[in-house]
Amino acid sequence: IEEASAYKALIEEYDLTQEEVSSRIGKSRSAISNSIRLLDLPEEITSLVKTNSLSAGHARALLGLSDKSAAPQLAKKIVDKGLSVRAVEEAVRIANKRSVEQNTKNEEPSEIRVDYISHLEKKVTDKLGRRFKIHNGAKRKKIEIEYTDDADLESILTKLCGDQLYED
Repeated sequence: IEEASAYKALIEEYDLTQEEVSSRIGKSRSAISNSIRLLDLPEEITSLVKTNSLSAGHARALLGLSDKSAAPQLAKKIVDKGLSVRAVEEAVRIANKRSVEQNTKNEEPSEIRVDYISHLEKKVTDKLGRRFKIHNGAKRKKIEIEYTDDADLESILTKLCGDQLYED
C-alpha cells in the first residue's frame, strides 16, 4: 500500500505516466498499475494489507467484486479461514455471477460461498508438495498431479500406493 501510494505520488507530482515510472524504477508497467489499483479498496481492507493480514494478491482479487460492499465481508473470511488467492478469485467469480442473477431477479444478495474444489486442491497441493488440480467436467472428471522427474513420480506413487506399488 505504501509502495502504491509512492507510485501514485510520483505520477501526480511529476506528471509521469505509469510506463515512465516503470522504466525509472525497473518494474513492469502492469506491476505499477496493479499496485496502484489497491488504493481503490476501502480503508478497512488496505489496513489489513498494511498489517500483512491480507496479501496484495488477495486484495487484487477483491478488486474484481462487482458489489464493492461485499469486499470487507469477504476480506474477513479470507483472514479467518486462511483462504488461498485462487479460492478468493473463485469466490469473487461466484459472487459476481450471483450478483448478476440476483439483479435480474431483484433478490437480496446471499452469502458468498468459497468453491470447495479450490479448497481441496489447495489442501492436496500442500500435503503432496506438488500442484494438484481437479477437473470436474459434466461428463469427464479427472485429477492432475504435477511431477518433475521419474524419481518424483515414484515418490508420488509410493505415497498413493504404499509398499504395494511393485506387487502384483
